[in-house]
Amino acid sequence: GDTNPYFTSGVGARTATDLLVFNGYQGPAPGADGGGPSVPYVYVQAFDRSTGTSKGHAQVLFPVADPTREYVSVEAAAVAPTGEIALLYSHANNPLYAAFLAPATGADAGVAGLTVLQSNVVVSPVFTHSGGTTESAHVFWSNATQSFVMSWVGDAYTESIGEFSATGQNMGSVAAVHTDNGTTAGNVTESCAGASGDLLAIDWLSGIPGKNQTGITVYDTSGTQVGGFTYVASQPNGLAELAGTASGFVLVYAPETGGLTTTGVFIPAAAGGLADAGTFPTYT
Repeated sequence: GDTNPYFTSGVGARTATDLLVFNGYQGPAPGADGGGPSVPYVYVQAFDRSTGTSKGHAQVLFPVADPTREYVSVEAAAVAPTGEIALLYSHANNPLYAAFLAPATGADAGVAGLTVLQSNVVVSPVFTHSGGTTESAHVFWSNATQSFVMSWVGDAYTESIGEFSATGQNMGSVAAVHTDNGTTAGNVTESCAGASGDLLAIDWLSGIPGKNQTGITVYDTSGTQVGGFTYVASQPNGLAELAGTASGFVLVYAPETGGLTTTGVFIPAAAGGLADAGTFPTYT
């Protein structure tokens, strides 16, 4: 993609026709002569899905809400089967925003063949970006709920889950995920969620000092917790990503402090909750 000294971050998304790169921008107002204050924008660039050939230069998609804030970080993106896109971004911390985009053609087509349905939707007024290699905000499309499912780390390392329709309507939330320490997770937690059938799970690093465990908490489609929390991996650093499958959940994590290797663990699900599998199977 294009290089720009004012790009701060980037995420990708794949649609039915394109590969899209979204970039955060903090610099002179686009189209200005280089003077004036530094302002935040989100850019997008489209590439052919089959060949990877650029369809044009990166262009402004929309301005970020607060032009007085320094830095903009593009956090995550997901695509619905019908083509709508949810994009998460922040000012590196507060607040966490979402934009909702849709494919468009003809006179309705905007930059990269997209139309902005909504932008600068405040998902959470408080967002804690753990920094480094830890990703503190995630989004995916759930077929079970027909919604974008977002998860993030908020105030005092409390994890939350929110659901939004394909066009950006708020469909409910879990305001505070329960962990092994009330609603407090560890200070480098990932807050990654995944869906398996009608179950939604989210991972967290133990909030108990020195515990060095990653666990998950499971909810149903209404946001009601299913069972208690479950430890699934021993690790000290919080580097973990969770995803759902048709038969359960997969957690990929780094078992040692430096995060030099990865291990996977499969957590099977059954009707109404997690299956009682004893020791969960792992792979490297």
